[in-house]
Amino acid sequence: MSNQFLNDFGKLVIYHKKESKALAQANIFLPPSSSQSKWGRVFVVANLLLDKEKDVEILNEIIEQFKDDYYASTFSDLEKTFEKALHNFNQRLSQLIHQHNLTWLNQGNFIIGVVKGNMVHFSQKGDIQAYLLRRGMFMDIVSSLGDNDNNERTNQTMSHLISGDLKLDDSLLFCTQNLFDYLSQEKIKKFINQYTANQALELIKKSLIEINKQISFAALVIKHQPLPQTEEIFDKNENPQTASMKKLIHKQQKTSDILHPGFINNFVKPKIYKFLNQFAQSQVIKNFYSQIKNLIQKISYPKCLKKFKRIAWLDKIKTNNFFQHKFSWSYLTLIFQPKKIIHQLQNKKLKLKTSPQTSKISLYITLGLALIFIVSLIWLGTNRSSNNVDFENIIQQIEEKQNIAVSAMIYDEEKARLRLEEVDQILNELPEKLPRKYRDQIQTLSEKNAEQLNQLRHLVIIDQPTEIIDLWATDPSLDKNNKIVFNAGQLYTWQPENYKIYQINLTDNKINQVGQANYNFNLGITDNNRLLFYNDKKLNQFDSTNQQLNQLDFNADILSDQIQDIGYYQNKIYLLDPGQKQIFKFYKTDTGYGNGQAWLKDDIDLSTAVSLAIDGAIYILNNQNQIIKIYTGQIENNFKTNIKPDLIQATKIYTQENWNNIYLLDPDSQRLIVLDKAGRLKKQYTSNKFDNLKDFAVDEKNNKIYLLNGSKIYQIENK
Repeated sequence: MSNQFLNDFGKLVIYHKKESKALAQANIFLPPSSSQSKWGRVFVVANLLLDKEKDVEILNEIIEQFKDDYYASTFSDLEKTFEKALHNFNQRLSQLIHQHNLTWLNQGNFIIGVVKGNMVHFSQKGDIQAYLLRRGMFMDIVSSLGDNDNNERTNQTMSHLISGDLKLDDSLLFCTQNLFDYLSQEKIKKFINQYTANQALELIKKSLIEINKQISFAALVIKHQPLPQTEEIFDKNENPQTASMKKLIHKQQKTSDILHPGFINNFVKPKIYKFLNQFAQSQVIKNFYSQIKNLIQKISYPKCLKKFKRIAWLDKIKTNNFFQHKFSWSYLTLIFQPKKIIHQLQNKKLKLKTSPQTSKISLYITLGLALIFIVSLIWLGTNRSSNNVDFENIIQQIEEKQNIAVSAMIYDEEKARLRLEEVDQILNELPEKLPRKYRDQIQTLSEKNAEQLNQLRHLVIIDQPTEIIDLWATDPSLDKNNKIVFNAGQLYTWQPENYKIYQINLTDNKINQVGQANYNFNLGITDNNRLLFYNDKKLNQFDSTNQQLNQLDFNADILSDQIQDIGYYQNKIYLLDPGQKQIFKFYKTDTGYGNGQAWLKDDIDLSTAVSLAIDGAIYILNNQNQIIKIYTGQIENNFKTNIKPDLIQATKIYTQENWNNIYLLDPDSQRLIVLDKAGRLKKQYTSNKFDNLKDFAVDEKNNKIYLLNGSKIYQIENK
């Protein structure tokens, strides 16, 4: 097996020694010598509030002692080796806590474990998270095994041992609890699925780089991958795009692929292993195999038969080696392979005539008994997951909930959504293998549920959006532009390298250069028939009526160098300044805009803000996909949204005074979302063509939305 897979490791630590409130650590260690490589690799993820600097040395010493204990073991079993080292670790932990009153150690969060091949053993203390990513789904391993008791998880010691086997293409993520406060599960899953462990964590780190330095993060990824693996070229500066939204929304899997909550059931606690081992070693089982063994020992089967590797299990039974192995269903399925045995027998054309008559009879009896036993195991294996399931009742429940949802769609969409999500949960809890009698019916119900959920999500899938223009065909350098603006019935864009301004005539879809600045600008808004461009504390105005570009008087001393967005409302401009966690307002004058003043009154953290929109109130979008509504400088807590599927990483929010809607761009999920002014979802537009969304502009009067995707501009109807 060792030549069929590899384990890919990556670690992430974001910790600022002077600023961070808590220490974060993530390490994966190599064996001290090649002779100790049979014990695999030890890994640790920790997060602690330290009292003194020397406490770091104490922590490192404890971890080093655990590592030394583990690799110095004389046991032959990996699990026992880990258990013994963990026992010593717990004793040392308890002594330090009681003798030296180390409260930080008592309240610390740890995961410590070992991985060897596809085998994983670990133990947890506190709030370090452990997730298994399998077949596109995240599963909280600890919660799934029932370890949700807070008292146990905050105990002084690491008393629970969790063990499991990884399948090919599985990934494990161990991380501090706060990681999912700043990044969505979908985004993390996308990074881990598409890139190597280190590349995925580098992207995560890049996404967290602007977070408050008082916050620390630690994460470790283990990917169990098949060989050979071709590593793709990776550009750290590239913004990777997710798979199409159509795939994200239409998860209409074949029923045989439906996953149930127990899909990590190969991660079990040692007590279950011990029970299975005891069962395998029980006298009843031994007596059963003893009878078969005695029969086989009497067989003097032909010499030619001994050449076949697939009959090796006979020799194991004859030499009493069979019961030296731990009980394993996978082992049984490996040694009993009747199809392959029969195939080899047929291919080799064994001449059984040359063997004694008694040997032939004994051999036939043995193979017959083995075949009966194998068929019994197969029948039990295929039916044990479904023999206790009342499929008739389940189908009835699903149909009732779907009927309620259809009726509720007319008057209560939230009620309908809850019923359909309940159906989704029921479907996900069904066993992987379904009886043929119900397979097609459940598949149909699953597809119907997905369609109804999409209807409730107001999802509009556009196969062929209308292409207005390909900017690259006009000027290849325009492929680098990132912005478009709608003003007075026309679209405008600009080239960031030569500072040229272009107008796109929406009547004939032709493009013309209409102006050129003396420096680059990266933010643009509309002011009636004028465009305002801002960059580097300079403000320019382009008048679309006479196509004149002029620099305005503008005192920007109050601003930092981290202006993220600009908005216009009733002869005032508003600049979003995350560096100062403030929004600055500037009043219009005869020659430009006067001195700025801070607009916010409440203490609102805008350090992660990425975009703003203004209609009298100001809407702030941050990089956690939260929308904050602020009115007269104070936050309004009654503005709620319910966008499903969750946003991955929204980049822009926009509206204007007297508009009916608020618009959001989420490039990673290939969506443009339309909300009403109360935050209720109205539409979600997606297309496979939206694979590199950069910006959008809206002509709300004529119900048109323009999207800049790469160098192409698409038009969609907002009806």
